[in-house]
Amino acid sequence: MFKNLPGNIKVRLLTSFYTRIISVSIMPFMALFFSDRLGKVFAGSFLLVTTLASFIFRLWGGYIADRTRRKNVLVASNTAGAVLMVLMTICLLPSNDFIYAFAAFYLLWSIVSSMGGPAMNALILDSTDEDNRKRVYVMSYWLDNISISVGIALGGLMYKNHRLELFILLSMALIITTLIYMVFLKDNQINLLKRTHTNPFQDILSNYATAIRDKKFLMFVIGWMFFLSLEFAVSNYIGIRLKETFNTVSFFGFEIDGIRMMSAITIENTLIVVSLTFLISSFMERISKPKAYIIGIALYGLGYTVLNVANTWYGILVFGLLAVIGELICAPIHMAEQAKLIPDDKRASYMAFGSLSFSGGDMLGRFGIILGAYLIAPMMAVYTGCVVTIGAFLVYNAFYGKALASEKSIGVKLDI
Repeated sequence: MFKNLPGNIKVRLLTSFYTRIISVSIMPFMALFFSDRLGKVFAGSFLLVTTLASFIFRLWGGYIADRTRRKNVLVASNTAGAVLMVLMTICLLPSNDFIYAFAAFYLLWSIVSSMGGPAMNALILDSTDEDNRKRVYVMSYWLDNISISVGIALGGLMYKNHRLELFILLSMALIITTLIYMVFLKDNQINLLKRTHTNPFQDILSNYATAIRDKKFLMFVIGWMFFLSLEFAVSNYIGIRLKETFNTVSFFGFEIDGIRMMSAITIENTLIVVSLTFLISSFMERISKPKAYIIGIALYGLGYTVLNVANTWYGILVFGLLAVIGELICAPIHMAEQAKLIPDDKRASYMAFGSLSFSGGDMLGRFGIILGAYLIAPMMAVYTGCVVTIGAFLVYNAFYGKALASEKSIGVKLDI
């Protein structure tokens, strides 16, 4: 299957796989890192600002990627990201204690990395067609989940004592990825959009007005944002809660504390994704997509809601299992339905705006750090239940709401 894929897809899958393993072994633990060094409130506030800035610059990146060669955008963003990662690594040397410089470089790294995202996503669509796109997305989902799971598990084992070594590895991975992009990535972009307004800010706003007016796409973006916030909560509020309240257990002399319990959730995720992805997908084909999506959403939401309060190893693993099974049911349907909502002529721009789901979910997940500092665990579970309900309503109606089938306006004309 892999050898028959387009060259750009092979490049993306391979580089994303090894880079994500290393980056995920570090980045989900940044909430713990900043919380330990600078306090919970600063950590939550700073990471909220980082996520907001990343989203704004991602919109700029999508705008640029529709108007210049996507390969150039990717090479530039990866080069800047590699340089900033090296500077972050220097700040972590034992002889240094540059925590605020590290925070500044982390902010800049998040910004430049986000600018390249829409270009890569659009490049994937440029390099695929309807016949192989679903296969590409399924393989990408499978590999992404494995790399994320392995990365978080690696981070759980190495976070305390080998943080510097992980940053060195990530710096090397980003440098290698940039060189691979320069040599092997092919730009298949045919049409480049032109500026329609003299004022660049007005031109950017006009560029995204179409996506904002698309009611179904807007509902999908907001609804999916609520769902993604549940996954981000694992490395934010849930991770910090487990670190502080989970009672260490021992299995055959191996101690599992809160951080390692968070990694255990990810290891469980890996095992289920690797072994059951295709089996569950095949079984759910017997059920209509709307019904299958409801089942998946219910399991997904229930699992993450209870993870807010579960504090025993078996309770955490059971409801973590429900969450990942729900995700496996929803993911193939989600990818197929999402592609139908994106017009061909503004791929990078739509995907950049669609990243509001990721950035907004990340912000809500990080907001959980602040909220969790004032609310007890059961109240956080109620909050999560509300998030699930809102997200389910919006996404389901965006995909299957008959009343929305022909609507493309939210009732307010946006003339920019």
